[in-house]
Amino acid sequence: MAHVQFLQKNIDEALRSYDKLEKEDPKDFRSYFCKGMIYSLLDRNKEAREQFAKYKELSPRKFEMEGYLRTALSRMKLLGTDEKES
Repeated sequence: MAHVQFLQKNIDEALRSYDKLEKEDPKDFRSYFCKGMIYSLLDRNKEAREQFAKYKELSPRKFEMEGYLRTALSRMKLLGTDEKES
């Protein structure tokens, strides 16, 4: 639901949803990753670094953030473009 809220540009609501998910399961790294992405896109870099640090602390080594960002769909949704890099 938080991801949908973000895509619909309900940023504050998406962040509140991720906060709720964090409280429900503080060891789930995904909410920290998603909040870090949102903060990065908003140029709230200090908050983004804090979220990514928590994500790195909790995430299993096999979860690759770069792979997620390389997909055309995620690039389009997060950055507003589906163009491939040349």
